[in-house]
Amino acid sequence: MTEGGARTAGAAIVAQLETLGVQRAYLVPGESYLEVLDALHDSPIHTVVCRQEGGAGFMALAEARLTGTPGVVMVTRGPGAANAAIAVHTAWQDAIPLVLLVGLIPVADRDRESFQEFSLTGWFGSTAKRVLTIEHPDRAAAQLAEAFAVAAAGRPGPVVVGLPEDVLVRPTTVPLEPVRSAGSGAVSTAQSDALYAQLDAARRPLVIVGGSRWSAGAAAELTGWAERHGLPVATAPARLARRVRAARLLHAHD
Repeated sequence: MTEGGARTAGAAIVAQLETLGVQRAYLVPGESYLEVLDALHDSPIHTVVCRQEGGAGFMALAEARLTGTPGVVMVTRGPGAANAAIAVHTAWQDAIPLVLLVGLIPVADRDRESFQEFSLTGWFGSTAKRVLTIEHPDRAAAQLAEAFAVAAAGRPGPVVVGLPEDVLVRPTTVPLEPVRSAGSGAVSTAQSDALYAQLDAARRPLVIVGGSRWSAGAAAELTGWAERHGLPVATAPARLARRVRAARLLHAHD
């Protein structure tokens, strides 16, 4: 904490991660987000230091698959972000909630060909649900809470958050954000009736199963429904089996 009860934006980010229930963060340390690393030192969040950003990203993806909550990755700018891009792309295609925090150059050094300067939106705009950059310390906690809500809502996926080096060390007294509930889809009665009408009219119906958020219970329920209606089921390659195995593994540890 700084004078007057304020804390730096970097410390606010870590405190917000704690409020969101984050237990582990997978990262490759870098000088561009040292303020966050300093705050993690005294945090109950388990910091998993990795040798390469791609590995850190896939560790976070594995945790997200097992828990259903966003995995957290922290990397530095330039090559660090580039190495993590494969995990972002995987999260996008497999609908896995992921939050990637990327240290950036100071705001004052933008557009001056600074060392490892790059466009966060240009790199990740087509493979992330949202790309955010914290421009003011008072917005640090709110934007991080927004990132987690977006990553988990609807069709899950990756959200990328930029952390300018100079913003991280500036003080803020803004309170932390409460946990936001993630919205999920549902099938209405009209949609259910339309589905059964199409099944009744179909000559050779086939159920194709894919997507995310599969648990062992959901897989069993789908199996029972298909058997009752005499419907054949096809799955997207490896996807359903991976998710059911992950759910069973998580259940075994409960």
